[in-house]
Amino acid sequence: MMKTRILTQFKACVLGMLCVGFGIFGVIEGIADEEYIAYGSQKSLMKSGLYRSLGFYTGYHHYGEVGRDGSRVMRIDTATFGLMGELGLVNPLGIKLEGSARLGYALGIYTGSILDTDNTQRNGQKLVSMMGMFAGDVELRGGYNLLKYSQKASLYLQGGLGYFFNRTEFMAMDRLQGYLYVPLELEGEAHIGNKGVLNYGLGYRYLIFGNHLSTASEYGFNDDYYVTQKNGFGLSVFIGRTYYGEDSTVRSIRLVYKYWHIGAADPMRTSSSITSAPTAIYEPENSTHRLLLQYSYRF
Repeated sequence: MMKTRILTQFKACVLGMLCVGFGIFGVIEGIADEEYIAYGSQKSLMKSGLYRSLGFYTGYHHYGEVGRDGSRVMRIDTATFGLMGELGLVNPLGIKLEGSARLGYALGIYTGSILDTDNTQRNGQKLVSMMGMFAGDVELRGGYNLLKYSQKASLYLQGGLGYFFNRTEFMAMDRLQGYLYVPLELEGEAHIGNKGVLNYGLGYRYLIFGNHLSTASEYGFNDDYYVTQKNGFGLSVFIGRTYYGEDSTVRSIRLVYKYWHIGAADPMRTSSSITSAPTAIYEPENSTHRLLLQYSYRF
């Protein structure tokens, strides 16, 4: 039931945010088309009018946990690949509305230990195995261009609402995490001569709450572990370039770093499904690092 609940929350959150975002963009698309005419047949390298992009990303995804004593509990090091999209509008007043989404899969190595509270000799033994992760995020943002009178640069002060979802694969139990957060960001553009436009950004993620589910009942315990997490934060940094391709299409390449730190969650008292011996399980303090190379086409 908990697995269904957290998946339902994720789907509802994503669909709700997308419906609101695309509804707004649909109403004002006509205005955006009129704005685009002013730039002629070649699209502007800086964000203006209605803009849309699709692309892909690849990179490194790391997840790690530490115990209450500061020792390493486990780590997952993976290579990731995914798809991404963005839809936005900048009006003549310098106001920007934007929605973005990423969806990817990571595959790599788990380094940790065996959890077996019924076997003291086996419990805690080192374990190295293959591990996969399915991860995605969706964000809606609104911002204002602090340099709206400049034709060569922009600097948006922006905020909004986002949701990050992660599911760990290749485990005996399902493990799901979701973070609802507020992105607070500065995003800029600057012309760099005939080389195109420099893109850069810095953001802080204020955690509203996180959900964690481990279906421990599939792993030798009598209960599933479901907890709401309230301590944590995230960061996001990127730098890149937007330029014209040989066919005059607008292309963009970015190096992106994303970070999450989530505090330890409250423990849950449960018991072994084999021996009925009482025990406790909890979600340790953890961090997520993602270093991504993104490539996209704007149309």
